[in-house]
Amino acid sequence: MKKTTRDNFRVIAVVRPKQTHMSIASLGFKDIWGDPLEGHVWGDPFQITVLPRRLGDLGSGMSVGDQMASRDIEGDYRKRCEVIRDGMRRHPNVVEARIECDEECRCSFCGLEWSELEQSEVKEYGQEDGLSITGEPAC
Repeated sequence: MKKTTRDNFRVIAVVRPKQTHMSIASLGFKDIWGDPLEGHVWGDPFQITVLPRRLGDLGSGMSVGDQMASRDIEGDYRKRCEVIRDGMRRHPNVVEARIECDEECRCSFCGLEWSELEQSEVKEYGQEDGLSITGEPAC
């Protein structure tokens, strides 16, 4: 059976400012410490990547004990990203905001990276047992 894990959640926002030749700080974006972002906008759209606070970080509303008790850490990060994404979409200069994450699929039986038999492999290996089909796990 395929076991999928998702990690490294982030929100990608595409910013297209209505005015150019100004500082990024004038758009209202701040860093993790609440300080205005440095840099200037010259007219082209640009992307900002926003990472949610890690579970157990101070100020995140969740202690280390809560992190260990949570059964759905993946869901917790997704919810945090949804709040960030929805907030970014309300900004007048943001034209797009989406959630991205890294995804890894492994076989729950052998623990190896998930791979499925392709048609060429079925012809090669399936002739031995006559039972192999395209799309089944390769392990």
